[in-house]
Amino acid sequence: MGLLAARTGRATLIVSTDPAPSLGDALKQRLTRVPRPVHGVAHLHAVEVDAALALAGWLKRRRGLLEQIALRGTWLDADDVARLLRLSLPGIDEIAGLLQLGEFAESGRYDHITAAVVLQHIDEGDVFEFLARELGNDLDLRKLTDVHRHALLQHWRIFARGYETRQFHVAKGGLSLLVAYLLHLIQCRHVQILT
Repeated sequence: MGLLAARTGRATLIVSTDPAPSLGDALKQRLTRVPRPVHGVAHLHAVEVDAALALAGWLKRRRGLLEQIALRGTWLDADDVARLLRLSLPGIDEIAGLLQLGEFAESGRYDHITAAVVLQHIDEGDVFEFLARELGNDLDLRKLTDVHRHALLQHWRIFARGYETRQFHVAKGGLSLLVAYLLHLIQCRHVQILT
């Protein structure tokens, strides 16, 4: 699919977030965490995201703030907080991959997809068709069933109507807004109310 999109002249990025990536093997070239041109195919780039490394980088940039929050808002001491920040939690690879995709979104390649444009397509109900047209194979939406798409659209409409984009720390990037919406939805789904 990526080859087909690239052959039409669209800049295309193939991303693997698999902990045991084989994309480089399939393309018969060494891939890294930095997008690289695919040999012999114009407009096609590929990257193998190292989720553990992406998470470590994300934590490194925020460790001081996270430690400060944990120390002020809990009964944990500094050693407990340090151990907590070293934990590998279920689903963390997927979150790290999502964060890496967010960084790709901020790369400038998709600056034409603004938050205002995404909000318009959420409101009109055709956001997935819009993303498929604009992103081609950079984002594989085929795994989403109609049920998934409907549920996500309903959640995104609630977020779009109930929050300003700046509340998600997004100034203009439409893809960054969708990443923020997904992360917020994951957080909402994992909150447990203690009784």
